[in-house]
Amino acid sequence: MGHEGMRSSLASRDAIADTVELTMRGHCYDALVGLAGCDKSLPGMMMAMVRLNVPSVFIYGGSILPGRLDGQDVTVQDVFEAVGKHQAGNLSDAELAILERVWLSVTASPFLALEGVVVGVASGWEQRCGLVEQKVRLPA
Repeated sequence: MGHEGMRSSLASRDAIADTVELTMRGHCYDALVGLAGCDKSLPGMMMAMVRLNVPSVFIYGGSILPGRLDGQDVTVQDVFEAVGKHQAGNLSDAELAILERVWLSVTASPFLALEGVVVGVASGWEQRCGLVEQKVRLPA
């Protein structure tokens, strides 16, 4: 919050859409299953689905569950407020570090590693991409 990187939101969204589109076209997939859940990957995935004009399914990854510290929920809003308190001198380095660790333990979960996943569905893509020159007959 409050830094130059916050101005990159729209460019990030476009980069995600471009990446999804390139992946789909590069592998000649017939359909798309997209999983996203944040303010950049979600519209980026949707933009790619519209641009590609292939059968697509979008799965919303959901909101991040809060962490727990001293019996209380810890959300991203709590971390933002703690950073402000720290900058104002009302929160120690150690207290901020503990709060950040609690939050990072939630946001670094394996599920979140799936953010922005593209699953291409291929059927006959080898022929469309010119990777198969001859048809092969399978025994009955």
